[in-house]
Parts: sequence; C-alpha cells; structure tokens
Amino acid sequence: MKEKFLQFTEWAQKEWLAIVIFMTIVSLFFLCLVFLSWLLGYWLKALYGYNFELNSCWTGVSAVGAALGLIAALAKAAWTKYATDSRYNSPPAEPVDRQAIVKKIREEVKNG
Repeated sequence: MKEKFLQFTEWAQKEWLAIVIFMTIVSLFFLCLVFLSWLLGYWLKALYGYNFELNSCWTGVSAVGAALGLIAALAKAAWTKYATDSRYNSPPAEPVDRQAIVKKIREEVKNG
C-alpha cells in the first residue's frame, strides 16, 4: 500500500499542472451548471409562475468560487515549490532531477 501511495505521489508531482487544469475545468463545468439552473429558474418563474429560490444559486456560485480559490491556492503552492527547487536546489540552467529525489525519499522511508 505504501508503494502504491509513493507511486501516486510521484505521478502527481510530475503531472501537477494537468491536475490543476483538470480541477479547474471540472469546477467551471459546475459553475456553468449553476448558472444554467439559475437562468432556467428565472425564466420558468417569469413565464409559468414556478417558485424557484434564486438565493440557492448564489450559494452554488459561492461554493464553486471557493473551489476555484482552493485550486488557485494549490496551483500557487505547487508553482512556488517548483520555482524554489529550480532556483535554490539545482545548478543554474539545469533541470531538477526529480527521479533522484524520489529515489532518495523512498530509501529514507524504507530504512525508517
């Protein structure tokens, strides 16, 4: 189980930008659903007299907005770590050797 978790974290470190983009697209999809329900409720109330609480849409917009803020914070944290690693933990103009770092961490975990 520990090995699978380490494999997942290695994959997530490699693909962090794709994960952030995917999370953003999913959140924007939910935001579009909230706006669509808002528009539909507005028109159904106007045309047919249905009762639709428009305040519930503001709650949905707030939740999606909070999710987008969380995604932005995670992206900033990942980007800051990447920039710090690039600036201080590797020679100038050379990429960070993440495989060596992951192997070192695995050895430390195995050895206790």
